[in-house]
Amino acid sequence: MMKERALLLDVFRIILCIGVVVYHFVWPRPSSGPFMVNGFLVMSGFLVGMMFRKRETLDVAAFYAGKVRRLLPLFLVALVLGIAYHVYDDSLLPEWSEGAWGCFRAADFLSHFNTPLWYMVVECMLLLAVPFFFFLHRSRWGIPCAALFFMLVTACLFAQIPYAAPFGKGLYYSPLARCWQFVLGIAASGLYASLAQHQAQRSVFFRVAVLLLFSLFVAVGVVLMFVEQVKELEYWNYTFTFDLLTSCFYALLIPCLFAFTCRVGERTAASVSYLALLTYPVFLIHVPVYKFTCDAIELYGYPEKWVYRVSAAVVTVLLSSLLMWAEGKLVNCRAANK
Repeated sequence: MMKERALLLDVFRIILCIGVVVYHFVWPRPSSGPFMVNGFLVMSGFLVGMMFRKRETLDVAAFYAGKVRRLLPLFLVALVLGIAYHVYDDSLLPEWSEGAWGCFRAADFLSHFNTPLWYMVVECMLLLAVPFFFFLHRSRWGIPCAALFFMLVTACLFAQIPYAAPFGKGLYYSPLARCWQFVLGIAASGLYASLAQHQAQRSVFFRVAVLLLFSLFVAVGVVLMFVEQVKELEYWNYTFTFDLLTSCFYALLIPCLFAFTCRVGERTAASVSYLALLTYPVFLIHVPVYKFTCDAIELYGYPEKWVYRVSAAVVTVLLSSLLMWAEGKLVNCRAANK
């Protein structure tokens, strides 16, 4: 049986996750990590914006209850893994707890090998502002003005940082510096509404344009994944210019991918959907799992790098699948109790 599905958006999420994993598993680091992270942040805002467009009012309690049920178990797993590795090896301080703008002093006890937990912290902090953004959304120019305001604040902060300063002196990890990407994603939901209103997604021109945009995204991602940090590119992918260019591109690409539907079989749709859902736990736990796996392999005397990477990837996928299975069981138990 065939059904229509926005398959490209799920494929997009999978590629984003692969890019981040490669960034953390390969050394010297390729440039794909920041490129992919920007996509996740814009997509988070876009999905929130789509929720706004489906609701006249926002039930704040129900909204946060649903987020807590979905995010809290994975958050706790990532937190436990980070603490465990910190207890195991406390010689390294987190990169994002140094004395710099945007640091999280409350997270000083975590090793930087749990950096993916940072993404969840940022997303949770942005979600706390969702009622405020919903209020702005009721105003025609509220969301664009908010995105412009946060963007200007970020640009001013970046202007105070010397070029090639590692990780933008902490701004790379700052919720303030990331807020405009989230709001830009919310604003991008308006592009999808326009496409749906004019039924542009049914035209051949639209489908060709989307495939070209998606091909450009894949090509750039692959190039950045395999290009090492040569001198000309060193730290450029942590600059505001890079964030601005990539985020605006994502604000155009993501609504188009969401509008692009294709007829696929139920098995294909289920498989791609499962892999897309798997990206969230993979994103959160792959770095600490990688470190634990590498240390365990070293005990048995296998120094080859490919053994580390393949083993860490397998363990990450298996553990993430186990977490999703456990989450499904909990949801079923709650439903049965009701």
